[in-house]
This record gives sequence, structure tokens and C-alpha cells, in this order.
Amino acid sequence: MQSHNKNIRRKPMPDIASLGVTAYDIGATQLITSVPCLRNEHFLYRDAQQARISAAWMPDADNPVLHHLQGAQDASGNALYLPYELGKISSLRLPIPPPAGVDWFLTANMSGCKFFIDQLIGSQDLVVYHANTTQYSSPPHSPANFQDPQAIAALDQLHANARADYAAAPDKLALVSVASIAKGDYYGVGALAEQRKADQGRSLQTVVKVGKGPDDLPVFANKEERPEFSGGCSIMGFYSARAWTFYYQTFGTTTYDRPMGPQVIAQKLVTGHWHYVHKARVEGQGHKKTPYKYYEVVEYAQFYP
Repeated sequence: MQSHNKNIRRKPMPDIASLGVTAYDIGATQLITSVPCLRNEHFLYRDAQQARISAAWMPDADNPVLHHLQGAQDASGNALYLPYELGKISSLRLPIPPPAGVDWFLTANMSGCKFFIDQLIGSQDLVVYHANTTQYSSPPHSPANFQDPQAIAALDQLHANARADYAAAPDKLALVSVASIAKGDYYGVGALAEQRKADQGRSLQTVVKVGKGPDDLPVFANKEERPEFSGGCSIMGFYSARAWTFYYQTFGTTTYDRPMGPQVIAQKLVTGHWHYVHKARVEGQGHKKTPYKYYEVVEYAQFYP
């Protein structure tokens, strides 16, 4: 998906206004050196310098709306980065003010993780957390925003345990929760898009085993499934006027099989559905093979403060 075309110019860090038009794919690369893992569960970055990177954005060669993060650890970089850890939680203390020259915060893309923000009592400093669980995965073809209640409870417990680490020595910090965002929040629009496509008669075709035929050979058939949202969620913090402001941006597309054939096209022409006919000619039956080519911003919003 990511472009490596050296002829494409790298873009500077985004501003808030661009979140509505440019899809920022942060990815999930471990850009910084890991700290020791507490209790085999919590990667705690106490010093903002540990998480400092130089960052820019590279437009995708196949989709100019989609930009990929290009970053590397840098003691004089322009952003702070919190990585994602499979089945664990990472946290970072965000000082106010941040190190000179730092105006942005980034964390790895989210597609089921939960992001938490705590405030240090008696200070404006924040602690941010990126929690992931590999337990209680969602059933296949469930709505984009569905998450098993047990998974939600596991993510919340990771946060509670991590906060207790800050309360203990050597930190001995008192924290209060001020914000969080989960799959049910940032993939809500994706679920609505799936439902709209389903209401329009779109579907995904999957091959399933339906039985045995002659000579005991398996027999397969096409099975229709609901349209599915494909994409990601980026979390960004912007520092200005002695405060951090946090936004989420959901980007992606909904994959499906578009009803096709001469009779369908003729019907759409008669009913004046010119947009459908145009997309059928340009895209064909759907765009599930290369969905990233069709990624666009579907929602962005401030969630703290």
C-alpha cells in the first residue's frame, strides 16, 4: 500500500483543517526504542524525549488523498510518537510545554484498540495510553463498530492497571481520567456506510464449502455477506497556546459487490441513476481487491478537551 516513489514530495505535518480532506495513515511501525515492559503488560515512557521522532507524510502513489507517515526516532524531531504493542498497553507522559520544537503527538493506527487520556492532578501534564487486546475478537462480518463487551472490559482493565503503575513508586502520580475513544466511537460512521450499502443491495461474495459431491470431492458455492468497511483510525494531538488538543480521523471505504449485468445497467439508465452507471463503468463490480485506492476521510472530530 505504501508508496516509495522518490519523485513524490514529502509533506509537512498536518494542521487541523486538513483532517477533513487528507487521510493520514500513521501505520503501526515501532518507530522508537522500546522501554522495559512492566508486569509483562505495560510499556511506560516517562520521558517525552524517549518518544521523539522526526515526521513527515508521503502521498500514496495510487491514491493522492491518502498520505503515509514517514518517521524515525530523532532527539530534535518535531513530534512525539506512542507505539502500539500487541496484547499490551503503552503510555507516555505529555508535558506542558513539550520539548522545544514539538507541536504534534501521534500514535499507531487504531482498528479495535482504545485510547485513553489522563490528567496529572495539580498539573496540566497529560498521560496518554494506547491499549490493545488480542482476546475476544469480533465475529467475521460483524458491523465495523462492534466490539465484544469482554474485549472492552479487557482494554479498560489494561488502563486501570497502567494507571496504578503511575501511582506506585517511583512516579507516585495522582491521575484522573479526562477522555477516551474506542472502536464503537471511531468506527460508527463505517458501520453506517456498511448498512447503507446493504440497503442498496450490495454484498460481498465469499466462497464456502457446502458439502461433498461425486467421489467425495468438496463442493463450494458463493455466499453473500454484508458489505464491510476497510480502513483505519488515526489519533493526533496538536499543541498550541499551552494546551494539547486531540482529534481522531477515520478513513477508509466500504467493500462490496455491485450488482452488474446488462439488465441492471439498463434499469439504472431508465431510473436516472447516472452516478451508479458511471461508477459501474469505472470501478466494475466493486473495489474490494484494492480498497486503499478508494480510501477517503469519512469522519474527523475533536475528542479532547
